Amino acid sequence: MSKNEAVIPIPIVTHRLSSQFKSIYIIPLSDMQIGNPGFNEKAFIGYRDWILEHENAFAIFPGDNRETPTMGNKASDYWDMALTPAQADKKCTELIRPLADAGRCLGFVDGNHEYRAYVATGESPNKKMVEALGLPIKLWNQDSIVIRVAFGTDINKKGSRFVYNIYMTHGWGGARRTGAQVNKTEELAAVVTNADVYVIGHEHTLYDSRWDSAFVPNSLSAKTCKKIRQVFVGAGTFCEYTKFQNRIQRRLPNIGAPRIRLEGVCGHKSHRDIHVSI
Repeated sequence: MSKNEAVIPIPIVTHRLSSQFKSIYIIPLSDMQIGNPGFNEKAFIGYRDWILEHENAFAIFPGDNRETPTMGNKASDYWDMALTPAQADKKCTELIRPLADAGRCLGFVDGNHEYRAYVATGESPNKKMVEALGLPIKLWNQDSIVIRVAFGTDINKKGSRFVYNIYMTHGWGGARRTGAQVNKTEELAAVVTNADVYVIGHEHTLYDSRWDSAFVPNSLSAKTCKKIRQVFVGAGTFCEYTKFQNRIQRRLPNIGAPRIRLEGVCGHKSHRDIHVSI
């Protein structure tokens, strides 16, 4: 690396998955806010167990895994929590452990709720959880992460694998309408320009949008531009309507998670494509 080359603090973590997979599912499990009485544990376990039942399904975590109330924070009803912060941390670790033990956790970032704990204590509860689960610490980043997955066998490229890049961050601000939330997610392409999938949490809304863009190949022999497909995904939530959301008149949340399917082979042909079910 050149001495004048800037270091961008966005890590890339690579997962080399089975060469037998024809496609894989990426499920963002976001905004559980464990400890809040609105946490829908049944819904979370349903999604978690679906991942465990499908060998080609994997989880990513866009943040706000627990409520982490702090005194003076207007967004958490401190005195109405179902669990203390310590109890919520333990519960969170217990619920995610089956995914970790099965090798299904691909990446974690902190949300604003985890950041409260960092401000108060200097420690990220997500970082501590990743360590407690026995996962490589490189799977966690406080702010954002690129998750690169390689799987299957591309018969059109001498047996090389299919590679997709997923850029994940928690999100920010308080956009209320879906259009504004989609705009924020699409803005991530100005930060990391060439990811295939962009995932954001925070808004408790399920949505997806798609760009089909032309890009210039980095080859002197190229005669035309190529097409790149980029998908932008809102990750939903597992926390029901809270007192705080009612107080500020936010609309009801979308409980659940999107299913992002990354294609490799369709029939007997290589077929690189992205589909999102919400």
